[in-house]
Order: sequence, then C-alpha cells, then structure tokens
Amino acid sequence: MRKLIFIPVLLVSYFAFAQDSQLRRKIDSCVLKIDSSRTKTIFFTKNEKTIDNKTIVFKYQYSSKQNHLEYIAREYSNRDSSVKQEFYMPGSYLIFSTESITYYYGKDSIGWAGIYYFSKGKLQDHETLGHGKSELDTWNPEAEVLRNYHKVKAVIVNYMRKMNGPIVPLKTHNAN
Repeated sequence: MRKLIFIPVLLVSYFAFAQDSQLRRKIDSCVLKIDSSRTKTIFFTKNEKTIDNKTIVFKYQYSSKQNHLEYIAREYSNRDSSVKQEFYMPGSYLIFSTESITYYYGKDSIGWAGIYYFSKGKLQDHETLGHGKSELDTWNPEAEVLRNYHKVKAVIVNYMRKMNGPIVPLKTHNAN
C-alpha cells in the first residue's frame, strides 16, 4: 500500500518540478532577449527623505521598446546597506525580478540576494541566497516584490511623462 501512495506523490512532484523548470527556462530566455536587445537605457536620480529626515539618493534606470517599459531598476544606499532591484516586463507585464542587498557592519559586510519568477500576476518561484529578510517567518516575497515594482514603475512613468510628454498607457497588472 505504501508503494502505491509513494508513486503518485513522486509523479506529481516530478510534473510540478518540470512545469516550474519549463517556466523558468521560458522566462530566463525572455530576460536574456531583453538584456541583449536593450539599445538605450535612460538613467536618472531622485532625492527622497526618509522617516528620520535623512536624504537618500535613488538611482533609476529604464529601457523601453515602442514606449512600453521592458526593464526598470532602482539602486540606493544608506550607511547600513546598499540595495539594487531589477524588474523585467515584456509587454508591460512583470515576469522576473532580482534584488540584492549588502548589509554593512562596521568594516564587515554580508550579502543577500533573491530572484523571482512571475506568471499571471502571481509569484511562481523564487530563490534567495544569504542571510537577510527571507529568514523571517513574516516575509511575504510576492507582496514585497510587487509593492516595490509598482513603486519603481510609478516613479519612472512619472519621469517619462515629464521628459517625453504623453506616453502610451502602461498596463498595471502583472501577467505574462
């Protein structure tokens, strides 16, 4: 009886892994295509005040194709850490994101990184490496990545409107 239960569990696990692997390959291919076809990347900075009234310089970059964002990124540092976040969205839908954080402790530092795969507005798979927020039981990677994505996208769309005038409306939901 145990063998009969064990075999279906293995088959379901195998097919679920194969689907995740296939999705990751498809998204990785799309990300590579975006990276290799970027001919012009726009950079700008924006100063923002923190809760304790300190100024942080945020560095933004983006590339678009036919007025649709394909790649956006944000970097910032303070005395405790440096953060870089990247978002890929062919057709204006988020499909992939990366985040890296370096935490500083005096003269020492420790790194943390995460990669996130999305489909139809939902986090399908992710991996993290290092010590950081992913060790907390309360961490919700999907909610955090989507919140950061929308925040970065809004800043960049606002910048594009100021620099270029009216642009093609960008979709706000996340699917591929």
